Amino acid sequence: MKTAAVVKILTGTVLRYVPIVLVALLAMATWVMVERARIQRNGTGLAVSPLKPDFIVDNLRVSKLDKTGAVQTLLSAQRMVHIPQTSTATLTEPRIMSFRPDSPPLSISARRGESIRQSEQINFYDDVVVQRAADAESPAMRLQTEQLQLRPDDDIASSNTDFTFERGATRLRGQGFELNNSFRTLVIRQQARGIFVQGNAP
Repeated sequence: MKTAAVVKILTGTVLRYVPIVLVALLAMATWVMVERARIQRNGTGLAVSPLKPDFIVDNLRVSKLDKTGAVQTLLSAQRMVHIPQTSTATLTEPRIMSFRPDSPPLSISARRGESIRQSEQINFYDDVVVQRAADAESPAMRLQTEQLQLRPDDDIASSNTDFTFERGATRLRGQGFELNNSFRTLVIRQQARGIFVQGNAP
């Protein structure tokens, strides 16, 4: 094949790809300009967080039923903001009620909270108060702390912060605890002090 023919073939091949290359360069330049404009609008040069709520609910009330159709737990809050990317929801003034056929109602309230994975775990923060009503077997119980983690399905609440506990004549203080509402047990992790009246189980 003659040199002139080879050059002609190569030139034709290159020319066919020129429009594609030009379009790619134009697309890249457009993307760079858009990114620069976005950064300038933000003012800091930092990317905007993609974590945005997909819905907000005021005066939230959510019930979970047991196998018989009776209310097992009732979660309420002044406001819930759901973040889909993390499967979490922030709660304002949350309150949860636990109902068991063999135990008085138990409530947990706080100033703010966080529900994780459709209330698989609920975290309470600031002025957390746990209360259980009195019944024929035991007096009312009240526990106060600043942070609490609740696993509703296990009926277990725990914390690593300081707390005060009152039940009848029993008065206890400590740091860190695990409260099992099903078995009515309270495990204090450290620095336990106060007055414990025998026969006054949690």
